[in-house]
Amino acid sequence: MVPLIGYVDRFSARPGEPVAVKVSSQFDWPYRADLVRIIHADPNPAGPGIKLEDMPAAFAGAYASRFQPVHMGSCGVVVPAEPLALPDPCTIVVRVQPWLLDGRPQTVLAIEGGPALSVGAEGARLELADARIEVAAPMLKGRWYELRVIAGGGRIRLRQTALQRSWGITDSGEAETAGSLPLLDRLTFGAAPTPAPGQRCNPYSAFFNGRLEDPAMLAGAHDGPQPIEPDKPECLAWWDFSAKIPTDLIIDRGPHGLHGHLRNLPTRAMRGSRWTGEETNWRHRPREYAAIHFHEDDLYDCGWETDFVFETPAGMASGIYGIRLRCNDIEDIVPVYVLPPAGAATAPIVFLASTFTYQIYGNHQRSSVDNAFRARQAEWHAYPWNADQHPEYGASTYNKHPDGSGICYSSLRRPLLTMRPGYITFFDSRGSGVRHFPADTHLIDWLTVKGFAFDVITDHDLDREGAALLRPYRAVVTGSHPEYHTRNTLDALQNYIDGGGRLAYLGGNGFYWRIATSLAVPDVLEIRRAEGGIRAWAGRAGRIFPRARWRVWRSMASQWPTTADAVWGRLLGSGAIRGIVLPPHAGRGRPAWSMDLRRHSGRDYR
Repeated sequence: MVPLIGYVDRFSARPGEPVAVKVSSQFDWPYRADLVRIIHADPNPAGPGIKLEDMPAAFAGAYASRFQPVHMGSCGVVVPAEPLALPDPCTIVVRVQPWLLDGRPQTVLAIEGGPALSVGAEGARLELADARIEVAAPMLKGRWYELRVIAGGGRIRLRQTALQRSWGITDSGEAETAGSLPLLDRLTFGAAPTPAPGQRCNPYSAFFNGRLEDPAMLAGAHDGPQPIEPDKPECLAWWDFSAKIPTDLIIDRGPHGLHGHLRNLPTRAMRGSRWTGEETNWRHRPREYAAIHFHEDDLYDCGWETDFVFETPAGMASGIYGIRLRCNDIEDIVPVYVLPPAGAATAPIVFLASTFTYQIYGNHQRSSVDNAFRARQAEWHAYPWNADQHPEYGASTYNKHPDGSGICYSSLRRPLLTMRPGYITFFDSRGSGVRHFPADTHLIDWLTVKGFAFDVITDHDLDREGAALLRPYRAVVTGSHPEYHTRNTLDALQNYIDGGGRLAYLGGNGFYWRIATSLAVPDVLEIRRAEGGIRAWAGRAGRIFPRARWRVWRSMASQWPTTADAVWGRLLGSGAIRGIVLPPHAGRGRPAWSMDLRRHSGRDYR
């Protein structure tokens, strides 16, 4: 892990609003914290270089170092109010679709103090006390199986039944041993509880990489040949993963109401064993999307404790600030956007920070760290850490999980290394090799040096507050890469333009992918990358947050003609940009304002 690093509970705040700062320090002595204003974050010495302005802050001072761990991996957890006695005989059933069969046993279901059901390439396995049984039938990646544990009369049987025929292989079978089921206490889906975990240990282990559907417990020995449908009178518990899909809750439809919760945001609304392909919207046929995809590297919330709070003072100028953490020669700067007071504008121009795009690309692992990259980092005194070298903070939606499925969630409740002053994305012999947050500070520095008064807002603020946030301004300017947007942000921009506002799109590959947010799962962005488009991985039917289909905004350009179609991907591509040749009429008519920002600043700049 990075020896000194932090994150904040929100990207932006207005004067008077608090920002909680969470820090992990592996030093044996205190670290120091203070505040800077971030003006330029590109470390290239051929340009202005890193430009920070020291600012007074009430929180500035020394703080005790403490290590705060990151525990990755998703699972579902059920904790009954009191242990439940299971009848004899009794049947436990679950449908599984393994996605990563790499020789490690992966836990599907575990009862504390009782059996642990796992899968591997060799077949299903059940561990109970000192006994272990294995089905002598292989499992195949991406195929659906029903697993049953049938207990009664002092014997336990484990049955593995393939729900799809695979030619040339026998992947069904069963095994048996002596034993009985204990009281039903804490129950975990997709992982096993770690025995007596220490402070730094992950409380869960042996994570399952794949999909689970319809875990259930039924009274009686259900050993018939047909797959079990859990909605039976004998049902003791049935965790229907098609219920409450937009939340992190798992609902028990059984008589005891043994509801649970999901940890670290596994992927919901996934195609299950009953999927027919006739419906792409899970809301219309939720039982076809009753699977949850668990991953060993899922990460929603690091859950770090707050070290201190940045109370943004009244009268603080709008701008980009940084919580600077220092110990010895190690430094970390966590950006915070300070907005003007609610309902007010303190400048005629507002910079719309592409924080949705920053978050979506957050911790993008590009495999770009080589000797040339390291030499440049050292020569330029750039930010020394790279997402490739620190997967413990979670990857971006441009990466894939170890099982090959695409990462479709990105959370801000974790350190985002890519959103740091001085962060280099890749080695570029012709330029800086910076993107997103540090690249956008080129504009911030230019506005500052030229004396243009401007406020800052973020995508997250615009999504919450809509066009009213833009209305006081004479012009809105974007950064270099405003790619990801919600329906709310596009509606707000289009309404602002329709009302006579001016939008300066100063980037490339903008207004392209649709994303979604959720009040039920805050601080997370979702992207499924379905249909067409330039994409890092191909999504499949299913989603959680929005009601409409996943598609690129360009395919819906008739709804947002200005923002989605006219500018969606202009200047998209790699390589050097040598400038834009303007036609003779560029300085005439309604767009002429963009050729002369002086008219919109209220001052003359020469």
